[in-house]
This record gives sequence, C-alpha cells and structure tokens, in this order.
Amino acid sequence: MTSPIIAAPNWRPANGHTVRLTRRGRLLLVAFGALAALVMVVLLIAPALAQSRGWDQAATVSAGEALAAEGRAVAYTVVSGDTLWDLAASLQPGSDPRPMVDLIQQVNGLSDSRLAIGTKLWLPLSDPPPPGQG
Repeated sequence: MTSPIIAAPNWRPANGHTVRLTRRGRLLLVAFGALAALVMVVLLIAPALAQSRGWDQAATVSAGEALAAEGRAVAYTVVSGDTLWDLAASLQPGSDPRPMVDLIQQVNGLSDSRLAIGTKLWLPLSDPPPPGQG
C-alpha cells in the first residue's frame, strides 16, 4: 500500500520572488557570514601581526647559517655522486664518519641521507678557522 502524496497549498508566495528561510536556514546563513568575516580578518591582520612581532620567514636563520656566521660551517652545493658519507669523511679524514653524517643531517634538517643535485648544504667544520680566515 502506498501513501498518497499531499501537496502543500501555497508553498510559494504569489509573486514568486520572496524566499522564506526556516530558523535553521537563518542560523546557517548567519554562521556562514560570521565565518567568512573571521577568515577575512585573519587574512588581513595576520601578516601585519607576524611582521610586527618579527615572525617573518625571511628573519628565520637556519642552524647551518648560524654556524656559518660563527665561522663553524661552510656552504656546499651538492654535485652528482656526492653522499653524506663521503662529505663527512672529507671533513674529518681518518675518523669514523658516522657522527659527522648525523651532524650534517641535523644542521641541514635532513630526515634521511638522500641528496638532490644542486641542494645547498651547510657542512660543519670540526675546528673553526683561525681569526682573520674563513
């Protein structure tokens, strides 16, 4: 047995141009408008706030750059065939390269030992250069 479909009479105003929102519809409309206003405020104010507090990305100094400023690291661009092991061995010849490999990864924020050609690395020096050099 099927139920009969009952059509609501006059579900639309006579002119057909007026929209009537339910309480839930009005609530959603207000919430959406408030959310849009909040997003606009955040997008307009957040960059100015970050700049005034010194949170600019340009102001961020990596660990390698900080070491280089102290004369304790040098910049190096990766070329074909380079490995962290070989770089570490060349920085400390005759010693176990594993600690230096770990240090290079830490200073450069590397999660693994893969290197891409052209990547700029900061290579920590075992001993800082004498004053006046470097």
